[in-house]
Amino acid sequence: MEQSQINCLVLDLDGTTLDADGKVSPRTQRALENAIAQGMYVVIASGRAYQTLPEDLMAIPGIAYAVTCNGASVYHVPTGKRVHGFFIPPEAVDQILQVTKELPVAYEAFVDGIAYTDWEYVKNPEKYAASQWTQAYIQKTRTIVPDMRIFLQENREQLESVELVVANSHLKEEVWNRLCKIIPEIYITSSEKTLVEVSHINCGKKAGMEYVLQKLNLTNEQAAAFGNGDNDSEMIAYAGLGVAVANATTACRKAAKLITGTNQEDGVAQVIEGLLKGNLSQQAYTYIVQCADGSLYTGWTYDLEGRMARHNTGKGAKYTKGRSPVNLAYYEAYLSKEAAMRREYQIKQLSRSEKLKLLQK
Repeated sequence: MEQSQINCLVLDLDGTTLDADGKVSPRTQRALENAIAQGMYVVIASGRAYQTLPEDLMAIPGIAYAVTCNGASVYHVPTGKRVHGFFIPPEAVDQILQVTKELPVAYEAFVDGIAYTDWEYVKNPEKYAASQWTQAYIQKTRTIVPDMRIFLQENREQLESVELVVANSHLKEEVWNRLCKIIPEIYITSSEKTLVEVSHINCGKKAGMEYVLQKLNLTNEQAAAFGNGDNDSEMIAYAGLGVAVANATTACRKAAKLITGTNQEDGVAQVIEGLLKGNLSQQAYTYIVQCADGSLYTGWTYDLEGRMARHNTGKGAKYTKGRSPVNLAYYEAYLSKEAAMRREYQIKQLSRSEKLKLLQK
């Protein structure tokens, strides 16, 4: 991928493009405006419903499309029209209600770009382990209905997405496994620890991105995609330049070709600025090698191939000198030496079993 080929920026929002307050920072806004001014397309790719997209982002002139509800609905932003999408099959909605009938979950539903929930969730978000920011966001963006199970039944033919809100990881795993077993023909993903997000089987941010790129007559190699969650992983792996912010999940990091700063550090803006200036070519790498004795060594370098050669000639590090040959088992690319060194330190604090999880595909 040549960075000069990048003509489209595909942006996840929460935890990626937006800061901890759910806002677009001045630096990120400038970067996006400059990208648009230089002819780049900017596309939103979010799990949010269209009407809940942040006003400050939507006010930036020139945003082309918005992939919403994890790919269930694609909107042409200049006109506000839904141009592509899918609804959950009605029979699958019935099965979701049946599967979760006796479980302590809250429901959210997206219909025609609007997010719905009931008073139970809005009044007691802490019951579902919602953060303070999430509580404020829910209260601001949700349309309240008396009973969500009744609402889902009444709107079973026009649901873009259903979100099941859970209080802990054990319940999340139970809900996920039940849905997969009983309703195989649906798309399930998660952007937050407390969410199980369900939509039509043909959905997903990657699918929405593919549709938009086709409309723009671009290839995936011409797109840079940014994300932080498991629901961003396929999209990031598909893009010519897949970028994970440093606060991303493990799955998202593994899918990325480049890791930038956190959303609080304007990580998205850092990459866009580099693309516009043409200076993304100098990258630093954090890596893990597996030694001949099975042990693991973590380091950083500007030159992966050269560093592997030095390790295997006994010049890479004292630890690996008597443990060659070594094999490159895992690496992450960063924009700076400092970022790579920070990640090196983080990995070195992990246990062997935790490091081995990073090595798993």
